[in-house]
Amino acid sequence: MKHICFFGDGVTQGLGDRHHMGWPERLAMLERTMRASAQGACALDDAPALVPYNLSVPWDTSADIALRWQAEASARLQDHTQAGVVFNFGHGDMVDIDDDGVQVPLWDAAAYAESLICEASLLWPVLWIGPTPVAGSGGFYQSGQRTYHLTCGRVQAINDAYGDIACRKGIPYLNLLALLDANPAWQEAMRGGTGLFPSAAGHQAVAEIIHQWQPWRRWMDQGMGGGVALRLRDLPPHTLLTPKMVAAGY
Repeated sequence: MKHICFFGDGVTQGLGDRHHMGWPERLAMLERTMRASAQGACALDDAPALVPYNLSVPWDTSADIALRWQAEASARLQDHTQAGVVFNFGHGDMVDIDDDGVQVPLWDAAAYAESLICEASLLWPVLWIGPTPVAGSGGFYQSGQRTYHLTCGRVQAINDAYGDIACRKGIPYLNLLALLDANPAWQEAMRGGTGLFPSAAGHQAVAEIIHQWQPWRRWMDQGMGGGVALRLRDLPPHTLLTPKMVAAGY
């Protein structure tokens, strides 16, 4: 049995999915269905092949995730030999809230992401999922008295930065922008909403893409390696560090 933590923002958490599943849970269901097809219908009643822990928080930035991911993942994965971490963020960094500017400037967002991805890859197998597209030229989301605005250009910029980091560091990276822009199910799922979060069909489309992605299939079909054997080192308080210092490994 494989135990996987998913860290991200609103899309990963499942916003827009009326069934409140989100793509991580839908991905786990796809794996369970595949296992049942291979082993017989009774496999659906057995222990699941994948236990997903969706630890995503809407509008979390890379800096927010960097502060919490290690303790939350350790609490769930340290006793398991087949364990890994999946990251899918970016919208929270690039969103403009109430016209005050993006939450995290592009350079700083890339620095935080590089630091946490590199840290995670020393402890567990890591997969990195790029941000999803927004509709048209951008999307708006209203929550209470706050307005969230995200443009296509900002999402493309952070996706390009993440892809470069992943290539340099040898981390498997899935460019969802390139795959979903031409995906009819995704386009339909984004119609009539806020332009930021897809309907249930959109979350299903993301799950199906990841389900077929070769790095993910290697995890599922060939195993993920051992869990954390070393003692997690204490990190310095990130609130005392600049993004440049974090990226430099201080």
